[in-house]
Amino acid sequence: MMTWRELQEYDMKIVTTNMPRTGEVQSAYDKFKETVNVEQKILGEIYSGKCGYRLDDNKFPYNLPSDISHKVFWMCNTYNIHGLDYVKMLICDMLDLPNSRVVVFANATAVQSVPTIRHYQVFIQQR
Repeated sequence: MMTWRELQEYDMKIVTTNMPRTGEVQSAYDKFKETVNVEQKILGEIYSGKCGYRLDDNKFPYNLPSDISHKVFWMCNTYNIHGLDYVKMLICDMLDLPNSRVVVFANATAVQSVPTIRHYQVFIQQR
């Protein structure tokens, strides 16, 4: 299980390793990927919105304490974003949270489940 302090070490970085999930969540995630065209599902949801991006609860969260929520920030590949700092600022503004309670990172393409769609892992420290 990852702690908030450990997550903070990844803030604003590209992560090259797979993060741990519980065995139950990992099994559900693997089954979901086998049965659903994840890319098409997500693209349809993103493009149906007016802003070209979405912030969703991660349905298959990493193994985290209950006081940390895990979300995914998806965006159209054509949406012009200028780096992780801008993504984090946008998310903090959307959630009305201080920078210190939000961790954002991108998984390297080699460890992304949907490498064709830009997305970022978002973690929120609950109070």
